Amino acid sequence: MPPNFTEDGVLQISWYHRIFFWLIRFLFKVPPHIAFIMDGNRRFARSNNMELQLGHSAGFDTMLEVLGWCRHLGVTQTTVYALSVDNWSRSEKEVNYLVELARDKACLMREKRSLIGGTGVCVRFVGEKQHSNNSKSCRLNICFSYSGREEIISASEEIKWGVDQGILHIDDVSENLMGQCILARGIGTPPDLVIRTSGEVRLSDFLLWQTDFTPLVFLAPLWPQMSVWQLFKAIFRFQFSYRQVKSAQRRTESLKSTSTDFEQLERIEKFLQLVEQRSYN
Repeated sequence: MPPNFTEDGVLQISWYHRIFFWLIRFLFKVPPHIAFIMDGNRRFARSNNMELQLGHSAGFDTMLEVLGWCRHLGVTQTTVYALSVDNWSRSEKEVNYLVELARDKACLMREKRSLIGGTGVCVRFVGEKQHSNNSKSCRLNICFSYSGREEIISASEEIKWGVDQGILHIDDVSENLMGQCILARGIGTPPDLVIRTSGEVRLSDFLLWQTDFTPLVFLAPLWPQMSVWQLFKAIFRFQFSYRQVKSAQRRTESLKSTSTDFEQLERIEKFLQLVEQRSYN
């Protein structure tokens, strides 16, 4: 059953759920950016003797509900893995349905932005073709026709283009620049937590560069079976690794040299602005 939203885009939840949301926000560190690998739609359909299309449709309804929960928790950025490049190898019927479903639901979300939190929500499609609106207060990244490996290759090609055009100097090229280029073309900031459903324990080519310091939580339920309690469970697990991960990240960043060449910093800033503009063309 599709989730119920109020006219201003707030997910309708029970009073006792509201108490748990308040307690979690008050007692725990809530990750500002959560990424979801929405796995298990097809297995959900098969286990319930449904057509595959209905499994994907149920998965979309779950995505809306999860986004509503994230809003109640104060999460400011959410990334969902909607379709990988490898998914194009599935049957023509299923691929056509996925494309039509994505098109229909994207139009629905644009027309009724309250479904994803009302005004002030930036929806960005990340993959072979980029699209974004101009809002920045809250962000939803939808990875569609996406590949983490292709993202790294594309960032390398962008840096080569920058050097060839004279925008960058060869001495500007570094691991840090590569990471900044990937983020400028994609999700903006690394996720603080990655959640995958269906019991699979792998990233499946999702945000390979951005998740080096990101806690990973793998949940057993299939994506359409995702419940608010599973989300609470993932945030509870996040508490155990958050400080260790941030400490390791700070130690690593302290070892990286920070440029004091202001001309170099200006070149890199100009280049990253061009990269972000080119990603929409």
